[in-house]
Amino acid sequence: MKFTSIFFITCNILFFFRGNAQQSGDTSIYKASHDSVISLYQNRMNEKMQLYNGSQYSFIGHGVKGFPYFETDSPVVASISYNNILYYSVPVHYDIVKDVIFIKDYYQNFYIQPVPEKVDSFSFSNAVFIRLSNNDSNGILINPGFYQRLYNGHLVLYAKREKVESQNIDEGISGLKYFEYSTYYAEKNGIFYKIENEHILLDLLNDKKDALKKFIRENKLDFKKDFENSLIKTIAYY
Repeated sequence: MKFTSIFFITCNILFFFRGNAQQSGDTSIYKASHDSVISLYQNRMNEKMQLYNGSQYSFIGHGVKGFPYFETDSPVVASISYNNILYYSVPVHYDIVKDVIFIKDYYQNFYIQPVPEKVDSFSFSNAVFIRLSNNDSNGILINPGFYQRLYNGHLVLYAKREKVESQNIDEGISGLKYFEYSTYYAEKNGIFYKIENEHILLDLLNDKKDALKKFIRENKLDFKKDFENSLIKTIAYY
């Protein structure tokens, strides 16, 4: 809801209570209603403005071929859970070099980066990203950051999307471009496991290994050529 909409709704409510109070002659009703509505308005505006309290975003990658963002260099319309408050229809970029999202400031003058630690999750189209913290269980230690949730069931499958600058030495600085790669993690009973190949996955799911081998063979899943989809389908079947 825009600032002006909240403002006019607040004014209309106040005029309504003021008119009723004048008719009844009880100004205490108006004062109590006035204080209540102003408090509601301030709380809503405080919630609205939280998302825009980050630092200014600095663009990177000048002279590098490609872009540092996830999937597209255009903003995508996303829902963002920020400090346990959900914001809808926010145009956002996800920089997977820095692992941060950035948006236009409230007045649309420049780009800002919401505090990453306060971004619980964000989603757009069919992509859902969850912020995970250090995992100190008996599994592997994952770095804090945003992970795309690819499958959510008895097992949860995540992908860490990243880009780095890569250079062709023969081309010099003009050969700089972005190289994208993904790292996959499965969460089972609250413990994270890094999944690098088919064998690691089957060892993790060893209670159904034979059935899974048959499923992979019958469905012609190729972990070398199509690793991500093969992971998702196998975990879903499990």
